[in-house]
Amino acid sequence: MTAKEISRQMRQFLEERGAVLVGFADITPFDLDGYPRAVSFAIQVPPDIVRSMSDGPTPAYEAEYERMNAQLDRMAEEGEGWLRSLGYRAEARTVGKLLGEETPDFRTRLPHKTAATRAGLGWIGKCALLVTEPYGSGIRLSTILADAPLEVGVPVEASRCGSCTACQSVCPPRAIIGNHWAVGVDRSELVRIVDCREGARDIAEERLGKRTTLCGRCIAACPYTRRALARAGRQGG
Repeated sequence: MTAKEISRQMRQFLEERGAVLVGFADITPFDLDGYPRAVSFAIQVPPDIVRSMSDGPTPAYEAEYERMNAQLDRMAEEGEGWLRSLGYRAEARTVGKLLGEETPDFRTRLPHKTAATRAGLGWIGKCALLVTEPYGSGIRLSTILADAPLEVGVPVEASRCGSCTACQSVCPPRAIIGNHWAVGVDRSELVRIVDCREGARDIAEERLGKRTTLCGRCIAACPYTRRALARAGRQGG
């Protein structure tokens, strides 16, 4: 099977299971256990859930967050199995896998959003989340590592946020610094991550009664997200 056909079938496999974005990345610079490729894919946060997040997390968002994590893990594991059935090495980057390698400052060897930028799916916003043209930040991501000969996308290497400060202006702990992302810009130059996490826990405690790391205000405020919501509204979503 050619690289083009493997890529087409992998894309179709994930789209049939709910992916709205699928891309393939060259990850050889990361030296991840000999894997040269990553499959990056996203599912959309339901528009009604995103609309409800303008003032912070809701019980519905919390439930959907957990449901989507489980869906992404299942899709990644099934994708891993499909690639292995073709004779390739593959590894699903599940929630548990990433938590197991997370450093004390909340970093992993290959964040989902980094794989996504290298696959050409979007860029890193001022809030340090992935921003995509079709869905803004209203998505959840996962990744599969592989040694299959996948057709890689053109990496996105710089921010397209321009002068927008929408996410910065709604951040409760003022954790978003306001700098532009580009390849090589560290997360610490975009967001004060401890302030972000503690601020999210504060607002979750207020709105959900528990100190869980959920907020969502920057997601809902992003103009790209808002455009996606407007389109969904016109389509009855």
